[in-house]
Amino acid sequence: MAKYYFIAALLIVNCISCTTSRVMQNEAMLFPDNGKGKWWIINTILQDRNGKDVHFNSLLSIDKSNEKYYSSCYFSVWAESENRYYTGIRNAEIPVLKFKKRFPLRISLPGNDSLAMDWSLVFKRKSLNYLTELNNKVKTLPKGYTQLRAKFDKQKIFAVSSISASPEAWAVKPITAELQLTGNIQSLAVNKLFIRVFSDKDILLKRSSENYVHWLDLSLQSGKQLSILFSTNTNSDTNAGSVLLWD
Repeated sequence: MAKYYFIAALLIVNCISCTTSRVMQNEAMLFPDNGKGKWWIINTILQDRNGKDVHFNSLLSIDKSNEKYYSSCYFSVWAESENRYYTGIRNAEIPVLKFKKRFPLRISLPGNDSLAMDWSLVFKRKSLNYLTELNNKVKTLPKGYTQLRAKFDKQKIFAVSSISASPEAWAVKPITAELQLTGNIQSLAVNKLFIRVFSDKDILLKRSSENYVHWLDLSLQSGKQLSILFSTNTNSDTNAGSVLLWD
């Protein structure tokens, strides 16, 4: 009898695991596509020990060229207390890329040599872990890293809304999370985590060849979240392409 209880318990655990990792239809666009480039924008705001803002922003991409996949990442951290930007850039070939639509979502940026740290993004239903190296363009710092950790209530289904049909763009509903930066910059907060995904990169790149293309997330005092995809030209004329308001 104990053997049957054990088998039943094992089946229940497996079912729960499958439900947790399985991707719903509206979540599929968060994952890389075979042969189709994608961009992920991840940003949030934390506070340092003195209560000053620390802004984390990142642009992560996956592209295919000559039958090989490449990942690229640019990120910046702005520290209000110092009024300085700390930045990092990584471009790397991905040796193996699996296109399974299952959580966790993993994107790796291997180090260019044995001395370089591997960068990675791991996105789960209740957490996000983003590890990168950190460079400072203004002031010399010891070589180090920054790691963004976000913990939040388990999301049975991530609420994803379409921002734009052309280019294809989607936004995850802002997630209230426990946020922590470790490494060369130390900060933490409970705040909103923003995740946006863009496809049809050729359309965005064509637009950016003629105008400046911008993405803006705003947290309003009313509690609403405003997201805007817009462009400006050399005369500072502004054209809003897509606007999304989260209530």
